[in-house]
Amino acid sequence: MSILSGYGKYKRYILTDEGYKLCSHWTSSNTVEFDDGNTAETKVGSINGISDSLTANNSNVALSTAGGFNLQSQIDELNTNLNLKLNSDKIFTVTGYLNNTSASNTFSLGKTYGTAPYLLSAQIQLSSGVWSDMRKNDNITRIDNNASQVNVIKNTASALANYMVRFVFLAV
Repeated sequence: MSILSGYGKYKRYILTDEGYKLCSHWTSSNTVEFDDGNTAETKVGSINGISDSLTANNSNVALSTAGGFNLQSQIDELNTNLNLKLNSDKIFTVTGYLNNTSASNTFSLGKTYGTAPYLLSAQIQLSSGVWSDMRKNDNITRIDNNASQVNVIKNTASALANYMVRFVFLAV
């Protein structure tokens, strides 16, 4: 007994009402149809080339793997630089307590900045110990900040008396 080597390609025909039809065990690019009605042969055939360029705007040119690697490298560098900026001393926190003698409470930023820092977060510690967004609290009318301080305007002086507050800023 011997082992067959190699392969043979056979054509198989099936008898249908219209006569014998070729039954293919292989898929041809012109028989694969997409939802838009185009075949794989049409779609792949419409690609006019492959480019490394990240600035090309021709929709019939595919991006090469070298171009994709270049793009990913630029994205990684951007993310690294962004993380370095966000983790720098430009982000700072101010904490304090709301008092019950005034509807307006002022908290110093610790120093005066050239421009008013961007308020990233304003939170109040509820009696349960959970921190909550101050901007969604019904007792807070307005939160303003400038280059040196943040002001919290309450509905009434006694609202939220002695609650701890925390502000997170990004200096620009």
